Amino acid sequence: MELLTINQFNLSIGENHKIINGSFSIHPGDVILLTGPNGCGKSTLIKVLMGAAFNYAGLDYSYSFVTYKEEYSILDSESENEAFRRSVCYVSQEDEFESDSVLNCFVNSIDYTVRENKAAYVLDFIKQFLICDCFGIGPTKVRPDRNYRCVLKQLGISRHEITQEDILAVKYLSMSTKRMSGGQKKLTNIFSNLIRYQFCDLLILDEPLNNLDYNNVRAFSNVLTKIYRLKPELAIILVTHCRSIPIVNRIIEIDPVRKRFNECESYVCSSCFGTVGEDGVYQ
Repeated sequence: MELLTINQFNLSIGENHKIINGSFSIHPGDVILLTGPNGCGKSTLIKVLMGAAFNYAGLDYSYSFVTYKEEYSILDSESENEAFRRSVCYVSQEDEFESDSVLNCFVNSIDYTVRENKAAYVLDFIKQFLICDCFGIGPTKVRPDRNYRCVLKQLGISRHEITQEDILAVKYLSMSTKRMSGGQKKLTNIFSNLIRYQFCDLLILDEPLNNLDYNNVRAFSNVLTKIYRLKPELAIILVTHCRSIPIVNRIIEIDPVRKRFNECESYVCSSCFGTVGEDGVYQ
């Protein structure tokens, strides 16, 4: 089954034509590197699909059809686009935080789900994917400040029953995004969106490696790989120039001359962030 189909898509900004009659399809399990020169229309295309391109002066687009799961014509009506947005995990280039509490960033991300104890679900995600390791949070003595106690209460954890693993998770979840570095904010934004992977069939990450240093890229890649191994039917679109994400299995390039989508050669991971194990995780 085709998960997302884009047929005869045209995109221009003013007199500058970005894409002319471009077509491609995505199937479950595809991990696509969407690439091309700067300014070729990669991020603009994604914003159009996500209904987030309203600030582009001179933007014009047309298409034969754009369908999701052969069910939604996602650009034909606001209601169908809203249904598409709810079934997709989209990570934009911008750091979007509705709260300065890390826990609330994660909880807000899954707020539309019917899951009852969202805070406990967040805690399990943090521990399962070793998120604290990504932020260098180790087993040091904790001074339980107001934020720490507040997070404990939200998680329903007694200070007398807390495990060391819980302590590390609570330390991270009680951090304020306002006091984070640019890379930490970016990584937190990514992870607080990736927590929705169980409720989605498609992940779209627009330039996820911007502002990430060597260790942060490794951390991002490893978490994404572990998610994909747990849910191999998941489809993923990565808008980036980087060819160091081991699980990528297709390359689609926007040709700046022909203004079309080209299916490129087989993907070979450059492994420039260390040694990759057989499971696709950087060691």
